[in-house]
Amino acid sequence: MDKKTKDLDDLQEQLGGFTRYQILVCIGAAYLSYATAYIHQSGIFLSAVPVFRCAVPPLEDPTYGLSEAEIRNYTIPYDYGKHKYDTCHRYDLNLTNCDVNLTCIQPTNDVIPCDKGYHYDTDVYTMTTVTQWDLVCDRSILDTIANSLFFVGFFIGSAAYGPVGDWLGRKLAMLVFCVCHLIFGIGLCFSPYFELYLCLRVISAGSAIACFISVFVYTSEICPKHHRTVVGMFVFQSANIAHATLPGFAYALRTWSDLMFITGLITVPFILIWFILPESPRWLLSVGRSDAARQVMEKYAQSNSLHVRDEDWEMVVRDEKEKQRNAVESEKYSVFELFKRPRMRIISLAVVFGWFTANLVFYGLALNVGSLSGDPYTNAGINGAIEIVGTALILFAPWTGKRNLLCASFLFCSISCFASTICVEFANGNQAVETTSVVLAVLGKMGATSVFTIIYSLTSDIYPTVVRATGVGMGSMAARVGGVVTPFTLQLQNSIPWLIQTIFGILSVFAFMTSLIFPETEKAVCLTSLDEAEIFYRQNMTLWNYITRSRNSEKYANGLKGTKITKL
Repeated sequence: MDKKTKDLDDLQEQLGGFTRYQILVCIGAAYLSYATAYIHQSGIFLSAVPVFRCAVPPLEDPTYGLSEAEIRNYTIPYDYGKHKYDTCHRYDLNLTNCDVNLTCIQPTNDVIPCDKGYHYDTDVYTMTTVTQWDLVCDRSILDTIANSLFFVGFFIGSAAYGPVGDWLGRKLAMLVFCVCHLIFGIGLCFSPYFELYLCLRVISAGSAIACFISVFVYTSEICPKHHRTVVGMFVFQSANIAHATLPGFAYALRTWSDLMFITGLITVPFILIWFILPESPRWLLSVGRSDAARQVMEKYAQSNSLHVRDEDWEMVVRDEKEKQRNAVESEKYSVFELFKRPRMRIISLAVVFGWFTANLVFYGLALNVGSLSGDPYTNAGINGAIEIVGTALILFAPWTGKRNLLCASFLFCSISCFASTICVEFANGNQAVETTSVVLAVLGKMGATSVFTIIYSLTSDIYPTVVRATGVGMGSMAARVGGVVTPFTLQLQNSIPWLIQTIFGILSVFAFMTSLIFPETEKAVCLTSLDEAEIFYRQNMTLWNYITRSRNSEKYANGLKGTKITKL
């Protein structure tokens, strides 16, 4: 065997690279990402608010022969400032003494809150969680809390995968989280109480995001290093397909419980697929199960009619043991290490803000799709499908550079949000302008999707090996905080309609500006140590160098002249 073949990646390349067997394994694993992604944006339909008004039970009886327009005119005050009927109040009429002559309807200016519940239009949504538990008016904050807790579930699931995946293994972790998602996801469909629904949805959200992460990690470890970008994009695209097809299920089913039940059942086939998936050979090597790892590698080799030689495998095992010793040495670094060095501190602050903004804007535009002009199912379908395009934009990174592509995506997103807001404000019922506002909002979602895909890869590149996982984890946690904040941001729309996308646009502009600080990492250096990274930042953070014109950069670099930077 060639002496250059030292690790598992080298062995995979010798065995033919990305074999047919590995491709089929990645497709099978990606099914879990697809199946559990339906819940990611289910809040669009679970929290959908149909047209509603105060219920006036006697007058809604068909014997009175009143149309919906007449009921509103007789019982609901009209807000001339907002040009619409009040949804949370009715005229103070004595509805207990109504007769066919409508003697209960007397002219009055006195209004009272809805005291007999609410009447919901069922033409678009038959039943949502909002209509089932009356999460409107003074109870609307409960729906906001429910959506915020959903992202708390994401936070918990993201944190839970690491120890579970390392302890149980990549394969078994996928099954555990899949079963949890199936049980709790279907269980919440039968929740008789809102509080129980909240708890089950948080658990279901946590297991769903853990499934996605487990698939991403599993496929990354299964495939050769030169194919990881494409395979990672494929995993993202499998989730995007679920986002794009979710509105079709919602349109056909029309009730939130049926939607969650059917999309929950879609995960069942993965349990059958799971039995034919191999364990990750990288994980097997990391826990000392080299014989089992070799059996998996033999399957790779057999796919190309090859065989793993003993001397090759012994070299791979020795390399893995050396990596484990190095990993033990790097365990002393915590997240605080990312803020001790001056340039790394700036980079880390930009990473936190970038991830926070990416997640807040992405899910903000996704959950806000129901407020756009036009059919909500069509808008949501287009909004989901555009993610496929946004994710694919990362393929341009070899030509544009990841930093430039990230900055362009943030800027494009901000311009789209601002332009969409302007169109909405000045539409005045003009259908063409309203349609333009929807198109611009969808394009903003494409930019947000591109940001989400690129920033993950850029963050991984920008940190040295010893703190790379810590840096990506910090960014991911910042993103979850952005998700938790998103529903409360959308709540502002009830009082100031133009404010939401304006906030998204402003945040994207600031994220664009902070992203300019990043050094370009495409075809750059493979950073290994903290001092090496600091030198790289000082040499390549051109914008920050221009702004600060710091002489300390050269002095610091001269002090570390002996540090070697490894070329890719």
